[in-house]
Amino acid sequence: MFNYNIMKNFPNYKQLDSWDCGPTSLKIIAQHFGNKIDIEKIRREIDFERIGVSLNSLESAAAKIGFDHHSIMVTFDDLKNKAPLPCICHWEQNHFLVVYKIKKDKVFVSDPGKGKYTLSIKEFLQDWSTNSQKGDEAEGIAMLLEPNELIGTQYISDGKKSHAHIYNFFFRRLLNERKVLYSLVFGLAVAGILQVLLPIMTQSIVDQGIFFQDRRLIWVLIIGQLFFLLINFLVEIVRKWILLFLSMKLNLQLMESYLSKLLSLPISFLQRRAKGDVINRINDSNKVESFLTKHLLDSLYDATILIVLSILLFIYSPQIFGIFIVGSLMYVLWISLFMKRRAILDHESFGLKSKGQGYELQLISNIADIKTSGSENRRKKEWYENQLKIIKTKTKSLKLQNAQENLADIIRSSVNIFILLISALAVVDGTMTLGTMLAIQFILAQTNIPLNRSVDFMLELQETNLAMSRLSEVFREEPEDISEMNISLPKGSFDIVIDDISFGYLGQNNSIFNGLSLTIPSGKTTAIVGASGSGKTTLFRLILGFREPSKGRITLGGENLNQIGISDWRKRCGTVLQDGKIFDDSIIRNITESNSNEKLNELRLKTVLKCTKLDEMVSDLPNGLNTRVGEKGILLSGGEIQKVLIARALYKDPDFLFMDEATSALDATNESEIKKNLNHYLKEKTVVIIAHRLSTVVNADQIIVMDKGKVIEKGNHIELMKIGGNYSRLIKNQLGNG
Repeated sequence: MFNYNIMKNFPNYKQLDSWDCGPTSLKIIAQHFGNKIDIEKIRREIDFERIGVSLNSLESAAAKIGFDHHSIMVTFDDLKNKAPLPCICHWEQNHFLVVYKIKKDKVFVSDPGKGKYTLSIKEFLQDWSTNSQKGDEAEGIAMLLEPNELIGTQYISDGKKSHAHIYNFFFRRLLNERKVLYSLVFGLAVAGILQVLLPIMTQSIVDQGIFFQDRRLIWVLIIGQLFFLLINFLVEIVRKWILLFLSMKLNLQLMESYLSKLLSLPISFLQRRAKGDVINRINDSNKVESFLTKHLLDSLYDATILIVLSILLFIYSPQIFGIFIVGSLMYVLWISLFMKRRAILDHESFGLKSKGQGYELQLISNIADIKTSGSENRRKKEWYENQLKIIKTKTKSLKLQNAQENLADIIRSSVNIFILLISALAVVDGTMTLGTMLAIQFILAQTNIPLNRSVDFMLELQETNLAMSRLSEVFREEPEDISEMNISLPKGSFDIVIDDISFGYLGQNNSIFNGLSLTIPSGKTTAIVGASGSGKTTLFRLILGFREPSKGRITLGGENLNQIGISDWRKRCGTVLQDGKIFDDSIIRNITESNSNEKLNELRLKTVLKCTKLDEMVSDLPNGLNTRVGEKGILLSGGEIQKVLIARALYKDPDFLFMDEATSALDATNESEIKKNLNHYLKEKTVVIIAHRLSTVVNADQIIVMDKGKVIEKGNHIELMKIGGNYSRLIKNQLGNG
């Protein structure tokens, strides 16, 4: 038998990314059985880029962390009475969540998107069932999991201290602003003193000025109050300016640190995440900065004011102080009861709004296809149904907010009225002066704002914790280049040797490469051809360090690729990728992207423009090379974009040039002329070409024919045609038998 510790309270973790529901559901169940596994370990077992999150990839990850698994179509009756719980259920055909208990007419759910909640059986079946049956006969997809002997051996810290980097980042920089912090502390002290003086002066006006009919004293106290209110006003203005200064400065530093870290990470980190999730972390940095520089400091200010006023209230009347404390606790407790449910609804509303924005973006971006397909009503219906869900969620949220705020106001008003009653009776009995009663009312009024903000602080803390988790995840990642391991590359050109490498994408049963070996000779042009899916582009990615082989090695001039500074290697390479992009910028800045801070090499620029025939296009543009292209400028054709991408690669003056379908969008005439220019320009450089159009590769020094991840033929055009094998058949299919 094997041992594991089942948690008493079923856990829940929030997914950090839109694709994270599957891995997070698995983490929740692992945590339930005492395995505190890091979410990133589960992610590494799933290849988001190629196949997304599927039940197959989740099963593969589950097996490696200690679960026996079985994904099946199951009836609700079997799920309720026979299936081992907790299990992972496929939800709305696009989400995973955990069902951990079914009791009577309730289904208990731990949802990575929303949190823990219960559903009626009808509500559950509405989004889980995949058939038209109702009740116990309804069917849905479930992944059943049972822990095995590995569950206790796969313990990995779940990174509860993962926020340390963010806190250290802010506190180090706050300590560098000591003068600003001293100003805040001084302002806090002044505000505290004023909060004590103002109710005391109110008491003195009534008890001393009015009671003894001392007009002079009344004037002095009133002018004093106005003076102190003015000081308080000025202190508040200065405090807000200081917070604004800190906020802007720290936010800029955090953003710079985040982007620097992001750019240092492996490309695979970004490929495992949706672009929107990566960009949303910028909003997370704003949220974290706002919390630490505004809400946290505001809460310290509010706490100081509450403590000072509470002490003064205790001095005036211990009995009233006790009533105030009990009432405040009741107020905060009541508000807190709604926080979890409101957070779930807010998260649901945010998700629906994001979905709605996606629909709207598709409507605008794909308007031509929508009109030609006649699918206006279909797309509008999707948007409309989503809007109805948003309205329904908002209605629920509004009802909850009304219940929360209305009773909270009743609690607070009742406490204030009760204290007023106690104070008034004490004045009548002669145990309290009228001035003291008014001072107490002044104190109660001053505590309202800090109490309200304390509730807001708790809500912000909840949201900021999630934002910190997402940011910390980026900062915890290892950078692509680890300087201690980096070996300098030999100068000039050298052979690239692929030595017995194996590689496969996670979640796929078959490897793309299994013992692949080949040599790309220095100073020669090597062409790689083959059917789609034969591994050509994947080989490029491995050579450029986008991915690492699971076995074997790639050597550059005899040095292992994974021990070389990958950024230094890429600086030596010019690349035209199959899915290469141009920037929304001028043509000249697109071409000189690699220029960095170096002075523009006008001779080289002129040469690459002529080589790629861009000079003809540029001469016809009103602003020449300074013409803006992209979404906010001139829209280039596919062939023109490829010319810019080739020019960008050539402007680097690289020792190695990698081109993946670099001329596929060019017409035959342009391709032929640019190819002649490239042959002259790239003499004695190492060139690797991937192409389906075989007329592009016939002059290559070496042609490698690949099929299903293996080299099946190798030689030049003449040699391969003589063999009459696969390459010969490809040529004949494209050019005809003549």
